[in-house]
Amino acid sequence: MSVFKSIGFITAVVFALLLSGCNTAPIKNVSINDLSFIDRSVTQDELGKAIKYAGIKLGWEMTTEKPGVIIAILHLRKHMAKTRINYNADGYSITYMDSTNLNYDGQNIHANYNRWVRNLDLEIRTRLASME
Repeated sequence: MSVFKSIGFITAVVFALLLSGCNTAPIKNVSINDLSFIDRSVTQDELGKAIKYAGIKLGWEMTTEKPGVIIAILHLRKHMAKTRINYNADGYSITYMDSTNLNYDGQNIHANYNRWVRNLDLEIRTRLASME
């Protein structure tokens, strides 16, 4: 009986370790080089405004570093994600810069980071599609 308890304990520990590794994933940066999903062309300024609006709506701090570059920071509880958004009239990219408490190891990061960036990308697309 003692052997079975030991095997059960070891199995539980291994399973827990495997599950803890499931919370990270490779960083997925966004690169949109074609804005054909909207019915009209946009200027760099219009795209910048749409990006800022989308980020603010989702709780990101959006700071224009210089024309064509926005730094977006999201603070949730004890977590922080920082991205660089480069943009021009042809498209935009969202690239990882820094994070706190997201288990970043140089390649992988907590899966929530990718979800937050995907939500930001989707909100930017929604904002662009609704522009008249």
